[in-house]
Amino acid sequence: RMQPKQPSSSGRWTEACELLRHMRTLGIKMNVFSSSSAIASAMHRWSIAFDLFSEMQWYRVVGNELTYSALISACEKGREWKLAGT
Repeated sequence: RMQPKQPSSSGRWTEACELLRHMRTLGIKMNVFSSSSAIASAMHRWSIAFDLFSEMQWYRVVGNELTYSALISACEKGREWKLAGT
């Protein structure tokens, strides 16, 4: 049985989002590792990163240092300085 490749932080956000959707269809709960990895993969798409973070909150997944670092980096790369400070 083949395992899906884990998305890296190199901008493979579409694959990361698809993997999260696939996990839900299989009944696998989102956790801090899967969601933070997806946020990191969306580093050049700050709005996608925040959508993923909102989804984490919806599922009551508590973020960690990687989560918040990835969000701040996404804001920096998107020049959304005000969001980075909230």
